[in-house]
Amino acid sequence: LSTYCKTGNAREGDAFAEPGAKHGDGDEGTGEVDEEPAVSDAALTWLGRRHNWRFSILEAKRTSPQFGFLLVSSIFSDWGLLEQYNVDKQRLRRFVQKVSLGYHPNPYHNFTHALDVFQTLHCLLRSLPPGVFSTLEVFGLLLGALIHDLGHDGYSNAFHVKTGTMRALEHNDISPQENHHLMQAFSILRHDDFNILRDLDPTDFHHLREFMIHVVLHTDMSHHFELESQLKTLLSESNGHAALGDTKENKKLMGSVLLHLADISNPAKPFGLAKFWTCSLIEEFFAQGDRERELNLPISPMCDRNSAATVPAGQVGFISFIVRPYILVVSRVVSVLNDTAVKVLQENLDLWKRLDGASVPKLLQCGVLPVSSANAAAPPGEGIQKEKSALQQVQAGTDTEEAVHRKEDEEDEEGFANATTGGPSL
Repeated sequence: LSTYCKTGNAREGDAFAEPGAKHGDGDEGTGEVDEEPAVSDAALTWLGRRHNWRFSILEAKRTSPQFGFLLVSSIFSDWGLLEQYNVDKQRLRRFVQKVSLGYHPNPYHNFTHALDVFQTLHCLLRSLPPGVFSTLEVFGLLLGALIHDLGHDGYSNAFHVKTGTMRALEHNDISPQENHHLMQAFSILRHDDFNILRDLDPTDFHHLREFMIHVVLHTDMSHHFELESQLKTLLSESNGHAALGDTKENKKLMGSVLLHLADISNPAKPFGLAKFWTCSLIEEFFAQGDRERELNLPISPMCDRNSAATVPAGQVGFISFIVRPYILVVSRVVSVLNDTAVKVLQENLDLWKRLDGASVPKLLQCGVLPVSSANAAAPPGEGIQKEKSALQQVQAGTDTEEAVHRKEDEEDEEGFANATTGGPSL
């Protein structure tokens, strides 16, 4: 404990024991991080949109090489975390850069995804009824979102288990990825240069660490139906929102529910974002499938690039049986989901249904498959007319999204149509 609370460096041999070593995709740059970054007008505009469900981390990150730090610092400030827990901004900047470098340059599980989940969770927390979480628990949730895939190597838990990797052996086949992410994060925090928790007292640190471990471990998709069922039970028994934060276990459940939702929220974002993240995830899946083929292992579902034409059907199933039922349950307590996400999710589901049956070339033309799918074998399509219609529908969806962004550009920073109103409530 003393390693984390107001003490010095990590012990020799710990993970990340070389604070200057470059590892991951390096989204936050590699220069002198103690220098205050210049903030462009474009970056300030996107920071002003951080409360918006339609926020695009893809566009926002183009405005500054240190946008990740700017976003984290702004959202931490929104919740009063920097002041209440005496978080030094220079140390926070170094921490964000170190976390950035700890993410691998995967197509999907990368630092940009982490920032996307972080910002989405912020939107969800703002829409909660008051009193569910303490400020310390909000700190743990947001920090958990930032590190929830730290060190992800692009392979699924099932792949690690069936191939007997060291990651699986170290964690006895139990959520090997999620356990690894947490280990990496707390290894970084052992270094005083990066330890943004150094001024927490031991009691608060223990509570935050326990809370973070619980919610990050529950980002493992194997817990999805368990979380949905437990939330349904809690809501049916509570006859309202009062019970959501009245016990330690209920707080852990709600924190896990919200972080998991933020992690699987891409299908409920504007279609331009949704299809980008779908392509990125499919590219990562295909790389795993290629490796499974090399090892003469059964190819995991959605991982066979020779079945690229089935991606729309896979998205229809994922939305219909995983994301939509889950969002509908959570929307009973999180207003932003009813305001925006449920509608967008249905629009995207309709688009994916129209794309189902189109050929690989047409799906590539629509931008819903990674470019590496170009040579994939494709089952016969259902006719040129259906393919043409699908392409037109996707283009219409993209045009609609761009129109929304143009409208947002005309709004002031506090007046976005889909932002929640008022300050954060705990």
